[in-house]
Amino acid sequence: MTASSNAALPSESTPLRVLLAEDNALVREGYADMLSDQPGIELVAAVEDGFAALRVLDLHRVDVALVDVEMPRMDGVEAAREIAARHPGVVVVMLTAFEDKARLAEALGAGAQGFLTKDMDIEQIIAAVRDAVAGKTVLGPEPLEVAAQSLRQRAAEREANAEFLDRAEALSPRHAEVLKLVARGLSNRQVATRSGHTESTVRTYLSEILQTLNCSSRTELAVKANRLGLVADDSA
Repeated sequence: MTASSNAALPSESTPLRVLLAEDNALVREGYADMLSDQPGIELVAAVEDGFAALRVLDLHRVDVALVDVEMPRMDGVEAAREIAARHPGVVVVMLTAFEDKARLAEALGAGAQGFLTKDMDIEQIIAAVRDAVAGKTVLGPEPLEVAAQSLRQRAAEREANAEFLDRAEALSPRHAEVLKLVARGLSNRQVATRSGHTESTVRTYLSEILQTLNCSSRTELAVKANRLGLVADDSA
């Protein structure tokens, strides 16, 4: 994701104009002081929520909005979405305690260019902000690890799904028929009636299918089969 801008990016000699949105007054004052002391940084305003941030952006040129996630009235995710829509030249970077890890994806999806944590040194934050202005997506160490874990989990799920499909494709026609009927929610007796097998045979087939597809229960089997498209929409 590359930040767009209505003006040229700040040069080495041009101060980076920063807006800070943080609802905690003490934290806001602390970061405002630290930002103001940083060379090459011009703090435009330090406000308490997303609504106030948008009012500042309507009146002043800002390069970067440093936004906390959890704020009253308009939180950081909604603020990022509004800023992206109304002020696309402003780079939004979250600066948060990172207590709710689910909000990482929300924030990036809303248009934030980065997700930094308040335990980072101010020099690290400023360096990351400059990278964000240059078009890079920036993450603090903890959000980066969460993102990496999510990618690893998705890769593992894709591998498991591929293995499930390969094993299902190798089932015998009789086993495949029982699988589809079970996945449609039919009981063993109903499967037996539909397939022409005895209930005992259905139970045996089902046990073999569960073992082959590495499923611990018929519920898990049905969920995976439906999710991966192994069950036709017809009523056959």
